Amino acid sequence: MKRKSLSTIIIFLIASMLLAGCQGSGNDSSDISDKLKDKVSAAGEQDNADEKPEQSKKKKTKKEKAKEPGEPPVLVMHKDSKYEWGDGSVPLIKHTFGYLLVDDEYAKDHKGLADSLKDAREEIISKHEAAWDDEIKSVNENSFGTYDDSWNTYVRRADDSVVSFVNECCTVDEYEGGYYTTYIAHSYYTDSGKEIKLTDIVDDEDAFYDLMADKMAEYIEYALKNKYADDVDFDKNKVRPDMLDYLKDGGITWTLDPQGITFWEDSYLSAPEAFSTTVLFADDKDGVIFNEEFANDVRDEWISQSPEANGSYFDIDDSGKLEFVQAYPLYEVRDFEDSTEFFINRYEVHIGSANEEIMLDMPGGTDFLDFFYVHRDGRTYLLESDYEYDTYSTYIFTVEGRGLEEAGFIAARFETTEPNGETYDPYYIPTDLSNIRMMLDPNATDGGTCTISINKNGRIENTGKGSAASVGQKTEENESTEETGWDDTSEDHTIPEYFIYVISPDGYANLRTGPGTEYDVICQIPTGDSMEVYRETATDKKGNKWLKVAYWHPEGTSQLDGSNEQGITEIGWIAESQVE
Repeated sequence: MKRKSLSTIIIFLIASMLLAGCQGSGNDSSDISDKLKDKVSAAGEQDNADEKPEQSKKKKTKKEKAKEPGEPPVLVMHKDSKYEWGDGSVPLIKHTFGYLLVDDEYAKDHKGLADSLKDAREEIISKHEAAWDDEIKSVNENSFGTYDDSWNTYVRRADDSVVSFVNECCTVDEYEGGYYTTYIAHSYYTDSGKEIKLTDIVDDEDAFYDLMADKMAEYIEYALKNKYADDVDFDKNKVRPDMLDYLKDGGITWTLDPQGITFWEDSYLSAPEAFSTTVLFADDKDGVIFNEEFANDVRDEWISQSPEANGSYFDIDDSGKLEFVQAYPLYEVRDFEDSTEFFINRYEVHIGSANEEIMLDMPGGTDFLDFFYVHRDGRTYLLESDYEYDTYSTYIFTVEGRGLEEAGFIAARFETTEPNGETYDPYYIPTDLSNIRMMLDPNATDGGTCTISINKNGRIENTGKGSAASVGQKTEENESTEETGWDDTSEDHTIPEYFIYVISPDGYANLRTGPGTEYDVICQIPTGDSMEVYRETATDKKGNKWLKVAYWHPEGTSQLDGSNEQGITEIGWIAESQVE
């Protein structure tokens, strides 16, 4: 289970604030803007006979309008798994891996992209197979130890110009007892399928590497001090040459993203854990770093994913400020009469400078879920789709403020294609926000497929293609509409928003079944313990305010498939005067 430690989460959250600006701590006191101006001035003073044409820089007088979007690619995400079981309920070896391909029909006119993605698939699978052989040998030689590895693929950009992805390879770390992370990443021209080179995008390499190195240095210094000691010896002057060496030998790889370029660095190179750093096209204040073809192709509408184990950065509101975002599922093992299975029992979301941890319970578990960040008109949304057997759910949340605000729901999942021996059904990536392909929940509807769209307000709309879909969403006043089919105040559709802590002088506070002392006590929460607060509040007859909360009760028990399991999330009400 790739759950990040609290210290790691704090590193990334604080790093997002440290790295948010476009200025870094370079080798002198000049800021990045001054460096770029100096480079432009120096270039203008050169004799024309000595200047190489391809190195000549011309400041843009105004930013050109982004080109009109064309047909988005039709992409399919494939996911598979492989297990080696021992005598216990936990597998000795558990591998999951994913890769991206194009739809068969789309491949007929885009053979280059189809072939490039097939080559990337073979690269990913070969990594999994090599690790599998090593781990089988280790298990046979030693009776102790287990392996839980993954090679999950995440779409970074998918439009008519560029298709890019990063594969986060998390394997067992024999030294630190955690995960050792490496990356595979590729960026392709959509039309031809040819690999995009960094030099295709960057005109002024010196200025770009200075900017990227400054951003990396701030994170690396903080990560080293947090991991080892405050007085760690850190030489900022080494970051740039080391970065270039790692880029050359594969320790750093990169992707062309909707808003800029992201570098992905493997574990134990510059910092203890793998991390990413993003330079936005908007960081190029003087318009000299990037090729205009790419710098001017920043879309108002895009989708992207962020790796589960280490997250990444986006400018979620087009403010020019980077925010750290991360969403990932948490797994448990459940024993059934005839089998032992992994299932997802909840997922967590982390959002940059809000310093917020959102933990969303998924009662009963689910077999599969996936996340996409959807950007439209200066706002970003989290699109989450999951299913368990024949129960399908897709939610969209607004990403802003202190966390997530639910904007819509549909009893459906991303449309799938026929699996070719894979554990999971391959599904269509929502590359076209005006026609997202969905499969309807057969328990809630008559089944079949449909298409939906996400409008500029983050609302789900039925486009009318395929079977009728029942769509639920909030009005601007956060009230349920008549077409939703669910109640806004139900537990299934109320989302925890932030943490509070018990401060009662009695040493505990009562969690009750309703907003008032006349309601039964569920449990007593010790002073100092934290809870997640829902957006629902109430006032009792005496005028006291009560908050609806979720509390992880370590001594509680719940009945799961006939067996008692220790620990349960209790949902109830607590007096506002007892918390802060």
